[in-house]
Amino acid sequence: MTHKTVFLSVLLLGLSVSGSEFATVQEDFSGTPRFYGKISENCLYVDTRASNAPWNTIWVDEKGIFKAGNTYLVKFRYRITDRFDDGHLAFMVRPGDVEHHLNDLYAENGMAKQWTAVQFEVTVPDDASPYTLQIHAKGKVSAEISGLVIACQRTPYRMIKPGNTTSLKLPAGSQEFEIAQPQFPAEPVIVDAGEFGFSTEAPDNTQAWQRAVAACRTRQASKLLLPKGTFRFTSNTPLKLEDFRDFELDGNGALFVFHREKMPMHSSFLELSRNHRVILKKLNIDWDWEKMPLASTVQVLKVDPARKWIEVEFTEYGGFPAPESMRVADMEQLDPVTMSVGCENSKGALFEFIPGRYSPADMTWTAPDRMIIRKNTEQQDHFFTEIQPGELFRMRHYSYDAGAFILDDNQHITLKDINIYSCPGFGLLLAGRNQKFVELKRVKTVLPKGKKRNITSCADPVHGSQSAGFLKFIDCEFGFSGDDCINITDMHGLATVTAPDRLQLSTISIGTFRAGDVLELRELNFAPVNRSVTVKKLLPGNSNDGSGALEIAEGLPQELIGHRFVIFNRGYGTRNVIIRNCKFHNNRARGILPQAQNMTIENNYFFHNQAGGMQIGTGYQEHYWGEGFGVSNVVVRNNVFDYVNVNSTRAGKFVRDIEILAYALPETDEPVFPLMQDILFENNTFVNPVGAVLYASGTENLIFRNNRIINTFNRKNEFAYRGAVVLEQVKNGFILDNEWNCHELNEGAGVIMNETTCKGITVSGNRFFTLPASVAPCKMELVSSWKIRVTDTTGKTAVLPVVPPVPEKIVDELHENLALFAPDNPGWARGTVLKHLAAAECSAAGALLPQSVTVKRPDGFVMTRGTDYELDPFWGTVGRSADGRIKENDAVLIDYSVRNSRLDAVIRQKDGSLIIRKGTPAPVLAQPPPLRYGEQMLGSVYLPAGADTLTDASLFPVMETESPTAVPVAEQLLPKTLKKLRNGERLRIVAWGDSVTAGTWLQPGERIGGGFAAALKERFPQADIELVTVGWPGKNSEMFFAEPPGSEWNYVARILDSRPDLILMEFVNDAGLSSDIWQKNYTRVVEDVRRIGAELILMTPHYVRPDWMGLTEEKRCDEDPRPYVQFLRKFAREHSIALADVSRSYGGLWRRGIPYTTLLVNGINHPNADGMKLFQKALLDLFPIK
Repeated sequence: MTHKTVFLSVLLLGLSVSGSEFATVQEDFSGTPRFYGKISENCLYVDTRASNAPWNTIWVDEKGIFKAGNTYLVKFRYRITDRFDDGHLAFMVRPGDVEHHLNDLYAENGMAKQWTAVQFEVTVPDDASPYTLQIHAKGKVSAEISGLVIACQRTPYRMIKPGNTTSLKLPAGSQEFEIAQPQFPAEPVIVDAGEFGFSTEAPDNTQAWQRAVAACRTRQASKLLLPKGTFRFTSNTPLKLEDFRDFELDGNGALFVFHREKMPMHSSFLELSRNHRVILKKLNIDWDWEKMPLASTVQVLKVDPARKWIEVEFTEYGGFPAPESMRVADMEQLDPVTMSVGCENSKGALFEFIPGRYSPADMTWTAPDRMIIRKNTEQQDHFFTEIQPGELFRMRHYSYDAGAFILDDNQHITLKDINIYSCPGFGLLLAGRNQKFVELKRVKTVLPKGKKRNITSCADPVHGSQSAGFLKFIDCEFGFSGDDCINITDMHGLATVTAPDRLQLSTISIGTFRAGDVLELRELNFAPVNRSVTVKKLLPGNSNDGSGALEIAEGLPQELIGHRFVIFNRGYGTRNVIIRNCKFHNNRARGILPQAQNMTIENNYFFHNQAGGMQIGTGYQEHYWGEGFGVSNVVVRNNVFDYVNVNSTRAGKFVRDIEILAYALPETDEPVFPLMQDILFENNTFVNPVGAVLYASGTENLIFRNNRIINTFNRKNEFAYRGAVVLEQVKNGFILDNEWNCHELNEGAGVIMNETTCKGITVSGNRFFTLPASVAPCKMELVSSWKIRVTDTTGKTAVLPVVPPVPEKIVDELHENLALFAPDNPGWARGTVLKHLAAAECSAAGALLPQSVTVKRPDGFVMTRGTDYELDPFWGTVGRSADGRIKENDAVLIDYSVRNSRLDAVIRQKDGSLIIRKGTPAPVLAQPPPLRYGEQMLGSVYLPAGADTLTDASLFPVMETESPTAVPVAEQLLPKTLKKLRNGERLRIVAWGDSVTAGTWLQPGERIGGGFAAALKERFPQADIELVTVGWPGKNSEMFFAEPPGSEWNYVARILDSRPDLILMEFVNDAGLSSDIWQKNYTRVVEDVRRIGAELILMTPHYVRPDWMGLTEEKRCDEDPRPYVQFLRKFAREHSIALADVSRSYGGLWRRGIPYTTLLVNGINHPNADGMKLFQKALLDLFPIK
């Protein structure tokens, strides 16, 4: 079994990152090891190669330091020096008197050949047998283990043994139930709708529908069979199917296309009411987009400098079909990859979202496919401030208008094989206190093939506003919708007591009530008041806003007059919901809102949901909606949540993929009463969560067990708690046996809880690890110039073609003024950089095809190289000649071709097949293509700019998946810094260096100092850190020392006199100095730092252009050949100075399938944000986790 770094991280809001301090109880190995172990200089040496036993016990801690009820942090490092067959080490925390694994608190195998750090936490159960740390060896193996530290913390939690769930109260979810099918007579009557005038040529088939349905009623038919074809409907009258029993409507694959001029909110095209045992199947629904599109894709062309208007272009039409009647409901930014709403740092704005309730857009057509939209409300300020030219948006023209279906008070109704391609409102609206026993099977809201569209239903595909439950969703698919894919709830409202027998309503329509309904009263924060009343009479109010009052049978006390309540109408009760084998993707808002009792949600796939995968809850937004009576008995199992919440939507302070909560808006004075109970999440997979995978509040008996969390890539906005489970106001929560497998593990991953509001929280058996430190690599071999043979670890082989790079031709690139060619400057500074070759403060070397360059005047006259201009063929810079025909400020047009760099990925797909997926060509910073769910990257194929064939240097099989981890040395080498971090004292850090330290091409938090300071603050939340960055681009340490007093860059003034506590020293440019200058300068720095009472961290430099370092390739470059690096390592060791060995991390990138130049923004020496993270990690590794 491959080694995994394992630790348990329980975080407390308001306290330190991982609880209080750990006190060391054992340091280094002690005692006498067993026969095949030896202790020397605090290192345990293992050698079982002479043993024939299958297992050998090497070392057992016999001091009995693991006490019941305590939490322990264990750290050490190891490496395998030799092994045969499957020989390996086994590390475990186990009762000393047992040999089996059933009671292990921790157990992992170690097979890494490089030094690998191991750290984990264990909590010993109360009343447990004495536990010991044990090390065993399987088979023949030799190894070294050192740096053992065991530290103790008193835990505020009671932990149960891993996997022990005997005390859990497990929710069962929905009961299984069947939908009764029609009971047909022996000789059923079948009506052919074609007999009643259905025609593909008719502009409106409404009357044909009415005649066919009437005939079914008259003939007591069992089935209505529609003809094949496309049928249009333009009447404002809905198609109705009412009061049928034991009936089937067979759509026969027909397509109904609707268009209406008038569409009251929540109306529909087809209304099914009071039917019993009815099937509706094989029908397709669409809207007439030729008359009026439901939504458009628009691209921003111009933005007013004053940010008062934008001009957009409609990309799908030569001219908008109905410009005079177009409505702008809203605009939401599109992900250019999926072309669905939602992307990181997304923008959006409401305009005429609901006619009559929102202001129409102030718009002017400037061309048949172009429009200017002006800001007309303060709520749009942020949108108009942030929007940029070139961005894509979905502009909805409808939102909550007519839907496809309404199901009202039906029982035992089945819809199957239904496609809703588009509609202006809900796909399907469930309503009615007797609406129950409904099954949707293979019902889909999907984009039709061959149509260029971006929306299906303009509102929720399924919205259950009131029902009696018993709902099934089987094998359905809901995508590209205008709101939550499924929203199942019961509506509640607010009411004010205006008299002892009178309730004035708000936030709910009076039409949902009947005389005799029992209303449960609750406070505005949902706290029960143990009082119910009965509706005696409805007193309608303004029909436009749905308000009104209720006369109640019971008299309320006089003192309650003026008091406001939340009211639950117990005449409704949605319960028993099964959502199984469905797909929810590329939609606005959340995947599903299951807000009912007794629910099972299993085997579903969620992808690219704009605002999260799921929300389980109850709450209201006054004057807008009130949803839910509370949730209980829910099972969520075997689902995949893949990159949901792409907009980074928050629940309170936390961005989350799933939320469980009760809410009241505006907020009440008292905390919201917990309404969610008995909820189980098990065996789910969370792929690339945006923030927390789960945020739970107001919940009792929450079980989150056996789930897997996977991060495979970094986002623009990384949250420290990415992948965490966040608990706030939770009673009896169990976070058990989950697995966090992270590309780059955040320290917040794990469990974050509010200690003051959570009670009875159990966290146990969870496993946290990055990908294995070393993996068995696949084999990659050249077959020909553009083919490779790949053999994976299972022995599967495939010969795969690599697409040769195709030169990109640039025509008529405008340059307003060519610089004078300067042959004595560096190549990238000899003239004007061609725009496509521009890199950060540089140009992309080797990408230009020199013979392709043509320089012209705007009138087309071709200039002559050597006479009118000159170019650097390697660096892609062009400059005018002093005596040529191109004068200063003369504009020129330049044609040229480039061969970009590209990084392709060798991938094992979910089904085991091997493929090569092409990366996106780029002058610099070539990035691999993204992986899809279930795929594994086996290696990379790197084509640097200008590559004209594959070589062995192009092939990068993945052999490791993480950078080396240093042993923390801050306790010994940085004690003052560590003390200030732990005590919350002011710590002044000076980051000193050259352009790499300055990092001006990056955001402050991405630079060496900013990223490291932020990481320290996350690890030590109480820390008070002040950062000063002194980075002098293009310079070295010798130049600082040479600057006189009064200079901006004087060493004494900028570094020593700034009163630093900790100095970070980075100088890649010092590599060009001589060894005697290194010795002189660095000795001076150490003496000065110690004299002023500060501390110092030296950094080895990152890798730069291979030819600048004496390298011939970006593979097999683990050891840095630069003498400067060897000097720094030796100097730090001899002077007891902390060293962040960044060079070591860069040297190992090739083993991870990463050519290191793909992390350089200019292709030569400036790291991008990912490259800077290697600096930050090397610095952070020097500090203990606690």
